Amino acid sequence: MGDRIRIEKLDTWGDVTEIGWRSTRILTRDNRLVVIPNSIIGMDLITNYSIPDKIYRVETDVVVSYGPDIEYVRDLIIEAVKREDWIMHENPVQVLLLEFTGSGMKFKARCWIEDYVETRVSEDRLNTAIYKALINANIAMPSSDVIIHFADRETELTISRKDENYKGK
Repeated sequence: MGDRIRIEKLDTWGDVTEIGWRSTRILTRDNRLVVIPNSIIGMDLITNYSIPDKIYRVETDVVVSYGPDIEYVRDLIIEAVKREDWIMHENPVQVLLLEFTGSGMKFKARCWIEDYVETRVSEDRLNTAIYKALINANIAMPSSDVIIHFADRETELTISRKDENYKGK
């Protein structure tokens, strides 16, 4: 009891509060008590985040528009994350180039935190640090909208690429 687990197929993640003969009780991160029959738990993949210890790797994906040097972008993100006081500085910060997409280069940034309980807050901090670093370096991130400016400069039209049926006004 007390372990933080994730039951993959149920997409349930929380702390085990009680293990009974027929069911297991899990307190989720949003303070909901979930009771799951052990027969279901026994057939699913369980990830235990408490073993061997509480450290956790936080990661996020970021897409950068084509143009800037790959190593420059990688170093910029690494340095931005290393300046944060909430990461474990003794563990490596990694920025991996995952793929080339239709809109830019997709990177995965990863760092370690001391306690898995802080994952959501740490993900926010990681995203914020990366966003600020990219914006301050004038590195563009792709947008899913196309903005059309008309000659009269008073009219602006935004067309979402996802909505191919939009006709505009």
